[in-house]
Amino acid sequence: MTHVALTIAGSETTGGAGAQTDLKTFHQLGTFGTAALTCIVSFDPKNNWGHRFVPVDPQVITDQIEATTAVHEVDTVKIGMLGTPSRSTPSPPRSPSAPSRTWCWTRC
Repeated sequence: MTHVALTIAGSETTGGAGAQTDLKTFHQLGTFGTAALTCIVSFDPKNNWGHRFVPVDPQVITDQIEATTAVHEVDTVKIGMLGTPSRSTPSPPRSPSAPSRTWCWTRC
């Protein structure tokens, strides 16, 4: 049985951090990885490699989580960068027909 992990994290353009690194780590551990992006981060090489942050709208984050949990039985959720200090990621959705789950770092 292949385990499925969901990372809720930012996307870092160089692949050195964020959801890209989480997905690579999941793969190395033999786990199928999915991602819900909360923020897009890029760097400006013309401005001392300063960071550019583009937060993802909370409804889009919710939509991503709903799509992943509709397709996969998620075993583990890893939470990374949430976008901005005032932004919070919604709880994983529960459809009325889906079995009730307790969400934690690994499914309880």
